[in-house]
Amino acid sequence: MIKIRTAILATALQMLPAWSLAQESAVSQESAIRLFLDCQADCDTNYFRQEITFVSYVRDRADSDVHLLITEQGTGGGGRRYILNFIGNRAFSGSSDTLIYIARQTDTEDLRRQGLTRFIKMGLMRFVATSPLAPGIEIKYEAPVVDVTGQSATRDPWNYWVFRMNGGGNIGGEARRSNYSMNGSLRASRTTEQWKFHVQVNGRYSESKTQLTDSTEFVYDSREYNGNSQLVKSLGPHLSAGVQVNANSSIFSNEDIAVRIAPAVEYNFYPYSESTRRQLTLTYTVGLRRVDYREQTIYLKTAETLSSQSLEVSYGVQQPWGDAGASINGSHYLHNTGFYRLQFNTGISVRLFRGFSFNFGGNYQRIRDQLSLPLEDASEEEILVQRQQLQTNYRYGGNFGISYSFGSIFNNVVNPRFDF
Repeated sequence: MIKIRTAILATALQMLPAWSLAQESAVSQESAIRLFLDCQADCDTNYFRQEITFVSYVRDRADSDVHLLITEQGTGGGGRRYILNFIGNRAFSGSSDTLIYIARQTDTEDLRRQGLTRFIKMGLMRFVATSPLAPGIEIKYEAPVVDVTGQSATRDPWNYWVFRMNGGGNIGGEARRSNYSMNGSLRASRTTEQWKFHVQVNGRYSESKTQLTDSTEFVYDSREYNGNSQLVKSLGPHLSAGVQVNANSSIFSNEDIAVRIAPAVEYNFYPYSESTRRQLTLTYTVGLRRVDYREQTIYLKTAETLSSQSLEVSYGVQQPWGDAGASINGSHYLHNTGFYRLQFNTGISVRLFRGFSFNFGGNYQRIRDQLSLPLEDASEEEILVQRQQLQTNYRYGGNFGISYSFGSIFNNVVNPRFDF
């Protein structure tokens, strides 16, 4: 009997350290600042949880002490500009802070997430400093490397110019079908506070072959080339003006070559400095377009020069409750206002209450400007493979979804096993 009691006592003593650690872990989690991570950018949230362990991650902003909203936008050098908004909740209600982290175009994904992690840690310090975990925080500083040549570290030998080339292709097949495609693009851009310029050319070719039941072979090929350029001048915190040039060639659109040049002006009712959180813009464009058609059109044209104008109102917002956007665009040809197009786009994602989110998106076009339709009707094969644009008065699309989660409010554990 004594041996049995001794064995039980020994087992209990062996379990005591693990039990104590569990108790300490529970106390630490309860004492830590609660963080709701709301990333509207490309974020590695698992990495953040592994590297930032002095907070407790929660699944709903209503349970948080700090709501971290991360948004992003492209920089002139091809990098990414991340805006980190730290919004206080509960005991920190009314407190907020904003940090900006800029990742270079050449940064790897690992360097980008390391940089974001450093800035998240810095932004959390004002909140964590009041928590019981504050004594365990250690702040480290690395002095910048001095340029021994005496030259300015900010000197840019490229003078803000950025170039990018892309190319690729794919191939596939089976017993009675084969296909391949190739694509490529070249882009050059230069962005400063006052000027923005870019030029880009793209090309794509694809071909597919299908063996039909009567032993005949159906071959479908598609070619599309396009280029665009834009020059924009900043005229203040709300206004900008510019000119756009577009060129394209497309079998689907029956356009051998089409070139358009159009001056434009844009007014943002909010300052452009707030563009990552909210925008309300009014854009007006007027221009000329020269088109050479591949085939004679239904209006008996093989080429023509067209003038048109368009007006667009666009609204977008990213807030702690979610994000939403909508735009309305109207355009018409000046020689005949009966040739027009109206477009409406909308999208919204909102957290309605704890754990429940709803998202919706939709678009609709009223089409009265299909001047490039070929006179000769498309064959059944061309219709099936969508080789040629068809006449239509409208086009629409939509999507919706809901999500609901419940259970533990904490979301600290990272377990990547069998991740797909």
